[in-house]
Amino acid sequence: MRHMKKILTVLLAAVMLICMSVSAVWAEGEEVAQQTTADNMSFDVIFAIDGSGSMKKSDALKLRLTAGRLFTEMTYSNTSRAGFVQFTNIIMDSQGLTDLSTEDSKASFRDRLSGLQDSVKGSWDTDISLGLTQALNLLKEGDSFNGDRNPMIILLSDGNTDLPNGPRTVEESNAELTGTLSEAASLGVPIYSIGLNYDGKLDVDYMQNIANQTGGAFYNITTATDFNKYMTDIFGNVADGDLTGLNPAYIDGRFVTDFVIDNGSVLMANIVILTDKGVSDPQLIDPTGAVVPLDADHGVIVSTDTSDENKVSTYTILKIMYPVQGAWKVSVKGEADDAVQVNLLTTYDISFKLLNSRDPIAGNDINIYGKLVRGDENITDSNLLSGAMAICTIMDNKGNIVGENLPMTYNEEKHVFICKTNLEKSGNYYVTAHLEGKDGSFSKEAAQYQLSIGRAKLTVSGRPDVSMWCNPIKTKVSVDISQHVKSESLAELNCSIEDNGNNIVTADYNKDTGMLNITPLRTGTGYLKLIFSDAYGQSAELTVFVTVKSSWIWFIVAFAILAVIVALIAGIMKATKPVLKDSVTVELSLPPMLANLTPSPATLAMPAKKSEVILGKLIQGDTFAQSTLGNPIMQAGLTTLVNKIKLVACKGGTVTVKILPKTPGMIMINNQNVDNAKGISYPMNKGDRIAIQFSTDGNSISTVTLQLGGEGGWDGNPEPYPNPWDNSPSDNPFGNDNFGSPFGGGGAGNFGDPFGGNTGNSGNPFGGAGGSYGSQPGGSNMGGFDGGQPGNNSADDFGTGNMAGNPNDFGNPSQDDFGSANDNAGENNNFDFGGNSSDNGFGGFI
Repeated sequence: MRHMKKILTVLLAAVMLICMSVSAVWAEGEEVAQQTTADNMSFDVIFAIDGSGSMKKSDALKLRLTAGRLFTEMTYSNTSRAGFVQFTNIIMDSQGLTDLSTEDSKASFRDRLSGLQDSVKGSWDTDISLGLTQALNLLKEGDSFNGDRNPMIILLSDGNTDLPNGPRTVEESNAELTGTLSEAASLGVPIYSIGLNYDGKLDVDYMQNIANQTGGAFYNITTATDFNKYMTDIFGNVADGDLTGLNPAYIDGRFVTDFVIDNGSVLMANIVILTDKGVSDPQLIDPTGAVVPLDADHGVIVSTDTSDENKVSTYTILKIMYPVQGAWKVSVKGEADDAVQVNLLTTYDISFKLLNSRDPIAGNDINIYGKLVRGDENITDSNLLSGAMAICTIMDNKGNIVGENLPMTYNEEKHVFICKTNLEKSGNYYVTAHLEGKDGSFSKEAAQYQLSIGRAKLTVSGRPDVSMWCNPIKTKVSVDISQHVKSESLAELNCSIEDNGNNIVTADYNKDTGMLNITPLRTGTGYLKLIFSDAYGQSAELTVFVTVKSSWIWFIVAFAILAVIVALIAGIMKATKPVLKDSVTVELSLPPMLANLTPSPATLAMPAKKSEVILGKLIQGDTFAQSTLGNPIMQAGLTTLVNKIKLVACKGGTVTVKILPKTPGMIMINNQNVDNAKGISYPMNKGDRIAIQFSTDGNSISTVTLQLGGEGGWDGNPEPYPNPWDNSPSDNPFGNDNFGSPFGGGGAGNFGDPFGGNTGNSGNPFGGAGGSYGSQPGGSNMGGFDGGQPGNNSADDFGTGNMAGNPNDFGNPSQDDFGSANDNAGENNNFDFGGNSSDNGFGGFI
């Protein structure tokens, strides 16, 4: 019985949907008479019931008979009719279309269905074509094709034509089936094929083909678990109403459930209660809380399954006509362990109506309107219209689709759906439309609508004026004629062109693009006359005025403007671009293994009038910097780094130090890592210092320290015009006094000789003493003594002992050249080539 209830659910859904389906019928006239849901349910249905022996297994519960009884219970219209044909390899029984408008007629038809018997031995074979042909004949006999009926056939079979005992062959049956399906399709009769497939032997393709060729639908029932799936598919694709599954609660011996009628346009609400064990005593409560009497006088009809083959009533239907909007409640008595299911099917007393704007003309915008109506009354119920979607399709008089699934936009103010379109050719068109309620609450198909489009008159408007250039460059011009000529089809127009005789241009008209193409010949003015004509005898003239001018003046003007612009840009760039004005001091700090190569800091003047310079090129361009920094930079592996450091002038006298991207090695600025792939820009103000640490192996780190605007001179004392390694205005290089010779100088005198000097005036080269006169005439070069005492005359060049100081290396007369000692403390801080602890290399001492 549980399977019986589920099967009944599916069959009930299929039957209710089929009853509400409307077949499309082509009709002439501007507007086809619209039908309400009640009219749509004025159907003529013939049940084609397979009674062959195989049905004993494929439909042991005789669901094919129950489906017919359910169908009759769901009828509403006074004009609905039903009939049946039971077939095997012969016609076993049949009944033509029977009026279902009264309860007595319904009961009579139900009894006829219930009385159908299974086939007897000798007539167990199946000839489906025989049954469908007879069903179509019953519809024709009942005058179902007068335009006011909705004919359909419901086939219930296991879908296997089998004729081992004749009276004809399967091939002969199939040949007849082809003709029957073709006729049914031409008459607009959909066949809904329900395959009862419990034994798994259903010929699915056979049953599917029957439905497809006639615009019906096929349902393959294989197991009880398929039913919910097929209910969803049926109501999603075919339903003209809204199906809602309700969840009853068992309270005090009754199954109780609530349901809602959400708008006032519901024609009929069917409460379908399915049960295994049977229910009784149905009660209905309306939104006011009042108990509604269950009789026709109060718009309620109650139906139950009372067939002989069922021991209990397997379904109960409460049909509520024109229910009021609001929350309702229904309940029935039943057993607690019964799996009762309750479904609500609502149908609407509404239709979708089409109309169009007045006197539509080919080529003009056309509005196609769709509105939801109840009879002649427009529906403005926002509960129905809000969220609804509508589309329309337009076909020409040959059946060709010229616009498919065109959206219709809802106008909330006028409560209509509008499709804006444009049809280029005159003639009769046919429009169909589909309206789908929000969340599939309802579905409406508008009857076919004839749209007559008038022919557009051939007219011209405006006067195109064309100005173009010639000599030295000719400019062709295209004029869009569609902006000036109105016709049903520009592509079908013929066009002749007349010149005024000046011959300043040539022209041709492209009817495919609607463009007039004009080419200049010489300067001057004139006009072209275009004469258009169509196949219907219409003609019109369009005059196009043309001026052709010389383009030389524009070349001259353009050149002059370009020259001025270039000059202005160059001047602005030159005036505004910052340049390098300052100096930069470079100081190297080398790893311990190269510490003896560490040079003194060097201050380099940056090139004036340039906006940027590479540090490596700046060093190479300075003779002394190259001689002092070049070798340490090379030995420390800093060549790549200094060639990747760019000094860029910025506004306000600042400089940006850029380390260019993709510099190999490890780089840090002020101990912060630098992304080698991206590089970095580091802004510097005057006096700022940055330390750039660099390593190629990650261990030995060298540092290049830069100071912007560093102090000039070898010893760091500022001078206006410093000579290299000298701080005095007129000093020679490497000297410390006013007129010291290179690489030496006296402490206070004016004429220290090169590489040496003393406090007196006449120190010999490379040597000096603390006395007034420096080295004695007999003293050797690069040697001297303190206090003016004579040096050792026999000492080798470049070395003597001091009078009181301990000799340093190279200072002993017997030692190597290039050494001297300081008084008393000369051992500690000597530099090469002489000097005391505070002197730089190549210098003397006080």
